[in-house]
This record gives sequence, structure tokens and C-alpha cells, in this order.
Amino acid sequence: MSLQVDNVTLARRGEQVDGTLHLTPHHLIFSHTPPVSPEDQIKGVITRPRELWITYPIIAFCTLRPAPAASRQLSSIRLRCRDFTFVCFYFVNEHKARDVFESIKQWTCKSSRIDKLYAFSYQPPPPEKEFNGWELYDPRKEWARQGCLDEGKAWRLSEINMNYEFSPTYPALIPVPCSISDNTLNYAGRYRSRARIPALTYFHPVNNCTITRSSQPLVGVRQNRSIQDEKLLSAIFLTSRSERPLASFSTTEKETDSSSPETSQVMVPELNNAEELEDDLLAATRGDPEDHRSIYGAQQSNLIVDARPTVNAFAMQAVGLGSENMDNYKFATKAYLGIDNIHVMRDSLNKVIDALKESDVTPLGPNRDQLARSGWLKHIGGILEGARIITRQVGLTHSHVLIHCSDGWDRTSQLSALSQICLDPYFRTLEGFMVLVEKDWLSFGHMFRHRSGHLNSEKWFQIENERIGGDPNRAFGDGGGAGKAIENAFLSAKGFFGRDNNSRDSLPDSDGELQSYDSDTPVKKPPAPRLGVSEKEITKPKETSPVFHQFLDATYQLLHQHPTRFEFNERFLRRLLYHLYSCQFGTFLFNNEKERVDCKANERTRSVWDYFLARREQFTNPRYDPVIDDNQRGKERLIFPRVSETRWWNEVFGRTDAEMNGPRSSAAPSDIPESTVLTGIETAGTNSAELKSLDHDPPPSTTPDSTTTRNVKMAAVQGAISKRRKFVADGVFYAELNEFFQRELAEEGYSGVEVRVTPTVTDIIVRATHTQEVLGEQGRRIRELTSLIQKRFKFPENSVSLYAAKVQNRGLSAVAQCESLRYKLLNGLAVRRACYGVLRFIMESGAKGCEVVVSGKLRAARAKSMKFTDGFMIHSGQPAKEFIDSATRHVLLRQGVLGIKVKIMRGSDPEGKAGPQKTLPDSVTIIEPKEEQPVLQPMSQDYGAKAIAAQQAAEQQRLAEQQAAEAEGGAETFAQE
Repeated sequence: MSLQVDNVTLARRGEQVDGTLHLTPHHLIFSHTPPVSPEDQIKGVITRPRELWITYPIIAFCTLRPAPAASRQLSSIRLRCRDFTFVCFYFVNEHKARDVFESIKQWTCKSSRIDKLYAFSYQPPPPEKEFNGWELYDPRKEWARQGCLDEGKAWRLSEINMNYEFSPTYPALIPVPCSISDNTLNYAGRYRSRARIPALTYFHPVNNCTITRSSQPLVGVRQNRSIQDEKLLSAIFLTSRSERPLASFSTTEKETDSSSPETSQVMVPELNNAEELEDDLLAATRGDPEDHRSIYGAQQSNLIVDARPTVNAFAMQAVGLGSENMDNYKFATKAYLGIDNIHVMRDSLNKVIDALKESDVTPLGPNRDQLARSGWLKHIGGILEGARIITRQVGLTHSHVLIHCSDGWDRTSQLSALSQICLDPYFRTLEGFMVLVEKDWLSFGHMFRHRSGHLNSEKWFQIENERIGGDPNRAFGDGGGAGKAIENAFLSAKGFFGRDNNSRDSLPDSDGELQSYDSDTPVKKPPAPRLGVSEKEITKPKETSPVFHQFLDATYQLLHQHPTRFEFNERFLRRLLYHLYSCQFGTFLFNNEKERVDCKANERTRSVWDYFLARREQFTNPRYDPVIDDNQRGKERLIFPRVSETRWWNEVFGRTDAEMNGPRSSAAPSDIPESTVLTGIETAGTNSAELKSLDHDPPPSTTPDSTTTRNVKMAAVQGAISKRRKFVADGVFYAELNEFFQRELAEEGYSGVEVRVTPTVTDIIVRATHTQEVLGEQGRRIRELTSLIQKRFKFPENSVSLYAAKVQNRGLSAVAQCESLRYKLLNGLAVRRACYGVLRFIMESGAKGCEVVVSGKLRAARAKSMKFTDGFMIHSGQPAKEFIDSATRHVLLRQGVLGIKVKIMRGSDPEGKAGPQKTLPDSVTIIEPKEEQPVLQPMSQDYGAKAIAAQQAAEQQRLAEQQAAEAEGGAETFAQE
């Protein structure tokens, strides 16, 4: 069955062409013959008809504007497609326009059945038949490639979900630690939304750290906890540290293979069991001294990432959900990323569409103000920032990361996939990216059918003149017709007063329908839909959202910022977005792996990867450089997104770069004028009268040099301000740099940093006790730190160099001894013993004095402070700044946080190695006076001839006596010999 309408005018980007409209069961086809130029007519060139194909599922909104014959206007149908194609068809006959509108509506909605979509009748061309994209992703092969299944590793593939009864939205094979049994997983699944337990999604081959993903825990207002969930997460975070099994955990109930209604509830352990759990965690983390081996990073850096805003996560506790109580997960820290839910993202994209909605009838560019107010780039930047944090945590800090949002299939998939693109070069290849989509999006249950709205909705088809109120260009309207509008009003009121308490419509953070987690509360099911269609297959406008579109947009940002690190090009991403909505292939038609298996999608449909593999040369990046060399800048294994450079993906919106991103600025960064706004710090030392004189014109003066004087004064004030601004900026830079190294090089004995600036390069000298660990294997670690500093502080390329200087005497370094004391306390050593050990080591290293202070809950519930001192210590004056080296740290123990402060009094060292070259002010040297010679004769004021003669005679007599005495002494000595 098909419909053909002649004399139809197509309007697109302000241009109009006449042609014929064909409506087939799966496509809307507009064909026209372009005009032939006079030269081509003379040459006899035959022009082939051109066609515009629009598949029905890609239609996002359709509006009919009927025009009676008396109005002398043409009836029109306006289409907005999900690939941001805007077209308008004009009809001479209103009845023809209505017939086309109803036909498009009928073919698009497809009676809400998945098997009526084009993918189930699509016959591929011969090139595509040579490929089978369904076999591209093999879970066992991919996990073996990552290396987590190698002999001696701490991971295994659990088959607890082989029949999809444990978690219908999870894959059949779930990677979990070897130390965790399936029985433990069974109990842990009851504590996570939809039983989406923490499962491995990426294993770093260099440091054995992991990215795991899950859904939110069932904390609720009662602050429920699950020993099994804590055990599972602890085992995941311990996989890179030790190959031995995890220490046993004591629970209030023994693990059994059978479960009853009582045991299916979330277990809340007693206090003594919680303490045993913490003791076991510390013991497992501590290990035996003789078995200690070099590890990557500190376990305190392990991170639980909650992608939601903090307020939203806490609000979910009202319905029995929420976020982890970190008192029960003390082996990790938690970070909220503040990424909004699917409803906010849908509204943001609708605002972008509002700025582009006149694309069919006008060639004008989009409204730049509306684009800015949409917040789309802010959302993309937030996702990229989250991926940057996870990449840094795994790739540089060498720690484990657990990611979750609400149900763990929207924001979690975005962050997990983007982080792996940044971490693993394999996922930046064409086949690797396909495997990534199969693994993190399809296998882990992203709801493509619900989020993409493949089955469409009749609400998205409107007749303009019959609609009351509303915006005809909004993506999801409220239906047409006056009667329909009144009916909707009554239904809305009825729905408000009869709303179920379990509804998620009013919750601040929701990614879909609420699932009841209380077994005692019956679940209220909505009435069955009409036409005998499964309720699951009906498109719900409130569950649609551009989640996968945002992932492709964020991938485009990485591709644009690192154009040589990706094997695929921008067209590949754009075409993939098109086939997300085209329903030509079976890849994106289902919500999870179970639905694809039940529907036998691999037998009844073709994979979207067949299309790309058959046309590989069209989607290959010619600038791709596959070489991975951490010793060469620009070819490192890791890449990081530059969030500040987030831009509009103009190609996907069908616009030029200038229309979406504006004209590029040709001014160099140094040419951009500095802001004239002065802060309080910058004006702190400036004379207020001088500043006031700059704000107002001076009174007329007859002095000829008044203008010169004013210019000189202005230059002096501006010079003082610029100096203060530079002083503040340098101080902030040094503080941030010092904080960065304290966090990154804590285990390497970081003891300070020195910055030397030259006209061509900035040298940063890092002082540490273990310089070899700072350098890393073949200098890899210091290159990673250099790259990170360059990107963090926006240094020009090749303008910063990092050096490692060894601390000669770590006993005189307060930072090193503070870290030493911190790790002694973490390893369970008593406070007094640890402090006395540090005190003795410092004094034996040549210190003049030492003071160690530990404050906090040392043993009892009440906090107190303990001070340990030895030797001589100065507490005030300039010598305290020159001779005292101090450091402060904090350590998190089971009983609370302890504060540590170490002060070392160094002595004077002329060489300047063990202390300052100058001496202390109280160090006074008393010089012995010279032996006075007796005055032989009083001074005489008579300078006559007699006086001179007398003095000469006396001098001769004295010399004679001296010679006689020396002769007598020499004779005596000779006689003795």
C-alpha cells in the first residue's frame, strides 16, 4: 500500500522545489527533477531525479496547517525529524494534505508494535551481507582482551544471570571478584535498585584498577545497609592490591543457598557486627609486613561517583532509595557530579530546537541567545568533567571507581563509556568503539526503545487550527482539538487527585517509572492499553531523552580536541545518531539484552555495524595516528577532555560552524585586553584619593605639565595594581600546585616544590624522598604529571618542565615525617609508640629540637591532644620562620579524624644543606682580647734633639739586653742536649 501525491512543494532552508510525494509503508519519499542549465541542454545532459527519503520513526513532530480554498493559501505539513531535518510540504488540495497527514500518522505510530518496524523487513545490499555485526562483541573475548580473566587475576565471570532472572536489565555474564560467591551476589542484589549490583565494566591493564557500575542503593529514610553489598564493593576495591582472598565477614545471618521472605529483606546488622566488619576491612587492607609489595596509589583514593545532584540523591530517600552512607564504606570517598536527569536534558534539547525550528521556511541562522539559554553545552561540559575526574582517578591516581546514578543505565553509561575512551586507545578505533557501545550501552541495559521513542506517539501529531493553546513547534504537545484539550484537562485533574504515592512524576531525580521495593505493599498497575498491545511497548513521552545523543556529542568534543587519536571521523558519529532513530537495524530497538534474546534480534534483523563495516573507508579519519608512545607528547595513552573548549556540534544540527559557534576570534591570547574591574585585594594598598582621581576628570589647570603629571600618576597606579595582581596570581598558583603534589605524591615522600620562571620555560622542581617513584618506570610518571600540570594551569605546549630533586636528609623534612606518622597510624600502630618513633628518628638525624602534636579522638569518645617534644624549639620571631620546618596532615581512622602536626628545629649549616647558612641571633662569639704590651717609656711632648737622642740610646740598650738573654737561653739548651 502506497500513496502518491503530485504537485507538492518542498520548502527547506528557505528554498522551494516542486515534485512528487510518495508514501510507502516505511518511508516518505519526495522526488524532484532539478532544473537543467542552458549549457547542459545544449550538451544533451540528462538530469536524474533527486530524492529525499525520510523514515517514519525519525519523525519527531508533525503539524498540519489546513487552508480552505477561499483563503487563497496552501495547506502545509511541517515535519521535524530527530536528526534535526526541518521540512515543509505545501499542497494545493486541502483534502490531499489531510490524507497525507493521516497516512504519515498511521505509518509512524505502527500500532505500537516493535515487529512492525522497518528493521524486521530490511534486506541489506550485497556489501553488508558479508558482515555479521551481531558477532562483533563477545563478552568473554573482550574481558580476556582487557586481561581481567588471566591466571592470577582476582576476577571471574558469574553466570548467576544466565536466564536473566537475577536482573532482567543486566547481561548474562557479570564480571565479579573471585572472592565473592553467587550467594553473596544474590543477597547484595536485594540492596540495589533492580538488582543492578556493582559489576566490572573496565579493567586497566597497567595498574589493575577498575571502573565498576551499578544502580543506587536502597538506603531509604531508615538508612538501611547491606553487609553483602559492602563486602562486594570492598572486594572490588581490593582486587589491585592483593591476590589473596578477602578476609571473612561476619553477618547477622549465615549465607545459605535458599532464601525465604524473611531473608529477602535488606539486613540491618547489629553494632558489634558493624565493628567486626570495619576491623576485617582494616585487617584485609593492612596485610602482613613481610607480604607487603609495591602497589599503585593509596586506597583512600578509591571513589564512589554519584552522577546526580546532591539534593536529588537525598530526595530519593523518601521512596526507599538514595545514596551510600559513607560511614559504611570507609574504604572509599564519594563525589556528586551534579548531572541533571533525563527530563532536564529533554527540556534543554527542546530549547535548542526552538532556536532552530524555522529552518524549513527561512535561511536565517539560529537564535544565538536561545542557544545559550538552552544550557545544552553546560550539560555536555558537565558530562565531560565527570569523565575527566574518573579518567584521572583510574589512570593517574591508580584507584578504583564505582559509578552510578538512579537506575544505572543513563548517566552511568555516559560516564563509563567516555572514561574508557579516554583511558583505552582500543576504544578510539572503529571496531573498539562498536564494542564499547555493545558492552556499556546495549549489554548493560540502556533503554534505547524508551529513550528514543521508536514507536512514536499520536500526541506528536497536531492539526494547528484545531488546537487550543500550546506551541506547535514543541517536541511533545498535548494533543489537538478543542474537545481533546478539555478532555486532557479533566484527565490531568483526575490524575493529580488519584496519583499513587509511588509515582516518580514529582521527584527531583527520576530516570523512569518507580519500582516498588516493599514486598508488603501491592503494586498498582495501570489499566491495560488498547489494541491488545503490551504495555511495555507503548512510547511514553516523559521517558524519552537524548541520552545517547549526548554521549555522541561528548565523543565529538573529544574527537575535535584530539583529531589524531581517533580512527573514526565526525561523519561516523553523525550517521550513528541517524540510525539510532531510523529503525533500519535491530541494534537500538530494545531496552536490554534479555529483550533482544527473547525477540531473536540476531536472527530476524541486521546489525547496524554491518552498515559501517561495509563502508569503512567513508567513516575513517585520514588524520588518525595509531602510534602510542608515552615518551612523545601528543601520543600518550591517556587523553583528557578540555571542558572549557566545549563547542556546538554544528554538523549534526545541519548548520555551519559560524552559525552555531560564531566567528572565530583571530586575536592571540596576549592581545585580549585585561579586565579593568579591580577586586578588593588588588586595590588594598592603593591610595583611595589616587583611585578617585582616575574616576573623575581633573579640574582645569593652567599648569602646562598637568596632563603629563596625570599620565605619570595613572601609570604608577596601574603598575602597582598589576604588581599586586601578579603577586596574588603567583600565590594562588603556588598554593594549588603544592596542594596538587601533596595529593599525588604523598606516598613518594613529597617535601616541597620550587618554581623557577625563565622567558622560555617554567621549571618546577619537586623535592621528594623517593625520587625514583616520582620518575616512574622509564620516566612515565613524571611525564604524566607534566602533562596534567600543563593542562590544569593552561601552560603553552613545551613551556613547562618537571624535575625531581631528592631530599638529602628525610629526617629533617617535616612533610616526610608527617606522612610517615600518618601511615604508621593507618597501619594500626599505637599513637604513643608511633610518635616516639618519629621523634627519635628526627633527633638522631641531627635536629636541634622537635615537636609532634596529635589531636582528635585518640582512644575515648572525648577528643584530646597529645604533645611530644625533645630538644630546643623556637616559637616566635623571624628565626622561627627560618629555622622551623612544619607540616600538618589529617588521618581518617575508625574512631574519627586525627590531626597531625610536626615541627622540626634545624641547626645552622654553613653549606645550607641541613639548615640555614645564617646563625641564630643568640649565638654570640666572644673574642679574646690581645695581650697588651707594657709601655717602655711615657710619651713625651719634647721632640727636641735631646729627647730624640735619649730615645735612641734607650732603644739600643733594650736590643742589647734582648740579644744577651737569647744567647744565654741558647747555651742552656745546648747543655741539656
